[in-house]
Amino acid sequence: MTSKKKVAVIGAGPCGLTAAFYLKQRGYRVEVLEALQEPGGMSAIGIPDYRLPRDVISGEVRRMKETGVKFKYGIRIGKDKTLKQLRSEYDAVLIAIGAHKSKAIGMEGEEEKPAGYVPGIEFLRDLNILHHTGEFKPPKGNHVVVIGGGNVAMDCTRSAKRLGYPKVSIIYRRTEKEMPADEEEIHGARHEGIEFQFLTHPKRLETKGGKVTGLTCVRMELGEPDKSGRRRPVEIKGSDFLVPCDIVIPAIGQATDFSLFSEDFPIESTKWGTIVADEETMMTSQDGVFAGGDCVSGAKALIDAMSQGLYVAHSMDQYLQGEKMGMPENERIFRLLEVMDLPEAPVNRVGKKPRHRIEERPAEERVTDFEEIESGYKPEEAIREAERCMRCYRVAMFVTEK
Repeated sequence: MTSKKKVAVIGAGPCGLTAAFYLKQRGYRVEVLEALQEPGGMSAIGIPDYRLPRDVISGEVRRMKETGVKFKYGIRIGKDKTLKQLRSEYDAVLIAIGAHKSKAIGMEGEEEKPAGYVPGIEFLRDLNILHHTGEFKPPKGNHVVVIGGGNVAMDCTRSAKRLGYPKVSIIYRRTEKEMPADEEEIHGARHEGIEFQFLTHPKRLETKGGKVTGLTCVRMELGEPDKSGRRRPVEIKGSDFLVPCDIVIPAIGQATDFSLFSEDFPIESTKWGTIVADEETMMTSQDGVFAGGDCVSGAKALIDAMSQGLYVAHSMDQYLQGEKMGMPENERIFRLLEVMDLPEAPVNRVGKKPRHRIEERPAEERVTDFEEIESGYKPEEAIREAERCMRCYRVAMFVTEK
């Protein structure tokens, strides 16, 4: 099927690329507008090459171009083109701008932004964009302290280690059990020599002559669970101590840049700095304007953004066809299973066959470069893994109204 209807996708990240691919498959003319000079979004500038090589992304985009998807780089919405203009020029618009701003910690001295203080997203962006050209100039110092417990914090610490800093530490206000980072990321960082300090919270950024000299921190203890279900960290009075360091990288969360929005074409947002999109249709407060990915859900895994790209492409197709928009069946089932919260089986032993762990390069070798860590499956290993049933332990009954 081919259609004369045009779709604009703002952002060439995981959500935008996925949506563009499926919309093109359904016959629409698709143009992807990207502020950077390359595709990939956070998957390109936020995920280091040792986890996701750039040539993988460029290869996927090349195949998309061959199908007819158009890409325009260096286009910043709100400056080069307004959202209102796009809506008048295209039959539907998808906002998939991600979350490219680092959240502030709120500690004393942070607002002065002294030399050696580098927000995590900025650190990874500059590293990933400039490292390939040899133009990246990391801040000078001997001890790097990363603040946070998520995957971005892990990416920052492990990247700093590969840049050759003698000492790299990570401080987190809860315990390892509460860290939101993937278990393999924590495990990998520890094997690479990263130092962990738990139940530690930064209070003040220490400086001298406009440069970072250390962090004044305080010890924490865990209290009652908060809304996230994790035990809330509580400050231990009088437990302040100094962590001498040259470089501080805060990586406690990400936020969406709303500068592309204007008063004459407002898009409703939440107090958490995300775009409001209908849960069923992914449409924003403006008719024909949809949103998906991190700018809606907050920072999540790459696969979550891709999932939303598939979901929003389904809704946009229904909208462009003049059909009633509704949740696709696979999404409905997925959400139902989430609500049911069925107990997970030990997936490491599915079908009495243990999971085969992908071999990784030795830690002492991999910390010297940004080459990919995992070697991948050998053919016989891939076949063996494919034979394992990952979902057969789930039994559910779905009742459909007649």
